[in-house]
Amino acid sequence: MSGDSYTLREVAELLGVSKRTLQRRMKEGAFPRRFLAPGRHGLETRIPADDVARALEDLRGGGVGFAAPLPVPAEVTDSLLPVAREVGVAAADPGALRAIVAEVLREERTEFLEVVRTAVALQHSALLDLNTKLAEIHVALERLRASLAGGPAGAPAPRRVEVEHVLQEIDEIERMLALVQQ
Repeated sequence: MSGDSYTLREVAELLGVSKRTLQRRMKEGAFPRRFLAPGRHGLETRIPADDVARALEDLRGGGVGFAAPLPVPAEVTDSLLPVAREVGVAAADPGALRAIVAEVLREERTEFLEVVRTAVALQHSALLDLNTKLAEIHVALERLRASLAGGPAGAPAPRRVEVEHVLQEIDEIERMLALVQQ
């Protein structure tokens, strides 16, 4: 700890919150005066000691500083009034409104994750089908290569290539490629 400023880790420990919570509160304006200073691993965020002392006072005195929940904006409360009335919550109760918002967000998140899971499962299935079709194309190409080279490995080469057979193999490969492109 430095006498005139603290690192994020130090402030989080002093206030009894996680570093992530502290960073969120900083973003919300709880510590507007912060700066970068050289540290052990390069530049690090530092918070002036007097701001930390003020936040600690607010915590101990039950003030409205660092520990106080953020106010719910009027546009949010207005949009939640129908839902609040439906469940019997007073619009003036920000804690209950936060709980409603949290529940709505949780439901939305659950629905979103289910859609993502379904989409991933469909993509996985499509990739497996594509892999199967590509394997079939590979087999057809090997058959064509074998017929052009004279049959299976070790067999004597034929004197002439059967053009009709090669054209049939090419047609089959084209059909398979058309299926893959769908």
